[in-house]
Amino acid sequence: MERINLLPWREEERAHRLIEFLFMLGAGLIVAIVISLAVHMVIEQLIANQNERNQYVKNETRKLQKAIDTIKEIKKEKSNLTTRMEAIQQLQKMRPQIVHMFDNIVDTVPKGIYLTKFIQQNHNLTIIGIATANTIVSAYMKRIDKSEWLERADLTIVKSSGQKFSATSHSSRTYREFKLTVIQREESKSKAKAKAEAEKKPRRRRR
Repeated sequence: MERINLLPWREEERAHRLIEFLFMLGAGLIVAIVISLAVHMVIEQLIANQNERNQYVKNETRKLQKAIDTIKEIKKEKSNLTTRMEAIQQLQKMRPQIVHMFDNIVDTVPKGIYLTKFIQQNHNLTIIGIATANTIVSAYMKRIDKSEWLERADLTIVKSSGQKFSATSHSSRTYREFKLTVIQREESKSKAKAKAEAEKKPRRRRR
């Protein structure tokens, strides 16, 4: 019986299978590389798109912040203008009262009193001056309380100033320094009294 040598065939088959394995391995490696590159490109594109969105949001945020700052400045200017307008309106409203106040001050100052300073805060008026006697200061306070536009005269300070007042060459008196706080009325006492009397009168019923 003849013997057949199969070794060359087996070696050829083994070599063929090794070649196929290496080919499949190379093909798989190439496919993996291609997929990895594709995934990497997709991820890079997504990152780029997200960066664009983030930059857009940042730009719009800056624009919005500028708009907000501009609105704040406009509101601030509006508030300042409103405050100025209110101050001007208040001054215009108080102008007649100021005229009446100075008229009353001139009319109520008795002889022997010299006014040196005025301080006004809203309707509160501080009067500082000097007098030749305490009784003259009292008379001045009574005149203020009887005036049309001033009331509630309150004496806060009275002291000797150390200065001399010479009425004649043969006599001299010491000044008395005083400080009064007075309330300035928004309307005259006579007008307020007329309003009060009008409100007290009974209204006639319509038939």
